[in-house]
Amino acid sequence: MSKIFKRSPARIYDILGLQKKEGILQIFRVKSKAYWIKSDQNKIIISKIKEKYLKSLKKKEKTTRELAKEIGVCWKSAYRRLTELQKLNLVDKDSKGLWKTVFQAKEVIVL
Repeated sequence: MSKIFKRSPARIYDILGLQKKEGILQIFRVKSKAYWIKSDQNKIIISKIKEKYLKSLKKKEKTTRELAKEIGVCWKSAYRRLTELQKLNLVDKDSKGLWKTVFQAKEVIVL
């Protein structure tokens, strides 16, 4: 974008940051890249790893330990991914400690 608008990357980021604070744009980070989209697009961008968690939870409600064992990571890593998905309102944890998917009207894009 900086080459297109002939501005420095820092200036572009400042402008995008201001628009994020105003609620015009949203930022999603997948691996080491940042993806900026308009807030009114009703889309959520997630990684392939988080998609594994969503697919597993669509089959059956599970605990953090069960998900970690299924995916082959430690419980702490699984918990971090689940809380990231919870912030995006894609999963929720019930009172028994089971994670489940939440119906989402937004389109989920996997990168």
